[in-house]
Amino acid sequence: MPAAQFPERRFPPPWSVEEQEACFVVRDHNGQQLAYNYFEDEPGRRSAAKLLTKDEARRIAANIAKLPELLKSQPFGAEGASNQRRKNDQVNDNISDLGHQHRNRNDRNCSRRLFRQL
Repeated sequence: MPAAQFPERRFPPPWSVEEQEACFVVRDHNGQQLAYNYFEDEPGRRSAAKLLTKDEARRIAANIAKLPELLKSQPFGAEGASNQRRKNDQVNDNISDLGHQHRNRNDRNCSRRLFRQL
């Protein structure tokens, strides 16, 4: 479905982090929940459920909450962001192409050559 059919949504800053019993919730200025980061303090249960520690979940939530300020500080606007994505795609394509060239070689200098060519 084309993106033009969806109404544009805004998530106004500042974003905040709220600790709940088993997770940290990131909310926008209007209180809309944007992300839930679940954690478990008991190591056995955390391992079985593949959950984060409380500190890991808190740090991830705090970093998510910083996204509006981070994006605001970027030197490019919407058009610049599109150009930057295009450049990033080209770099990723080049890395992929170089990786395919070296995939079947059993050469310990392969990765060194790969990054030297970038």
